[in-house]
Amino acid sequence: MTETGQHLDVICFNRYNSWYHDTGILEVITANVVEEATAWHKEHNKPVIMTEYGADTIAGLHLMPEYVWSEEYQVALLSEHFKAFDKLRHAGFFSGEFIWNFADFKTTQIITRVGGNKKGIFTRSRQPKASAHHLRARYHALASEDGVIPPFVGDYISDVEPTHSHNEL
Repeated sequence: MTETGQHLDVICFNRYNSWYHDTGILEVITANVVEEATAWHKEHNKPVIMTEYGADTIAGLHLMPEYVWSEEYQVALLSEHFKAFDKLRHAGFFSGEFIWNFADFKTTQIITRVGGNKKGIFTRSRQPKASAHHLRARYHALASEDGVIPPFVGDYISDVEPTHSHNEL
């Protein structure tokens, strides 16, 4: 990447923290993402985007405390990434993130993917998982142009105080 980075307009990276490595250890996500994004920026002095992150989730599987494959785990994993993204936004070089994936999808048969890739925030039949509601609230708050933040977004944006509620979808 060192040689090709000079020819790029933006640096993008994919990382599945606490899924393919450090599985189940949510506490490492925020620091890992901030550290890696910062390192890419320092090496190339370019904007950085995290282009893939997520965790497989079985719709309807609820376990507390959050445990891999549960909807609670996917939500908690996203929340840890959001903390990193908030820190990176304020650093001035972080340009965005793309969650993997919009919806579950079929894959080839393999014992590690029962019925396909389950990293979607929606099921294959487009029913929302808990993470879809979580992501919606975060994106709504980030996009709010009037500065009015719903009271429930404290879990979604780590650096704002809630002031008002929106009930529409």
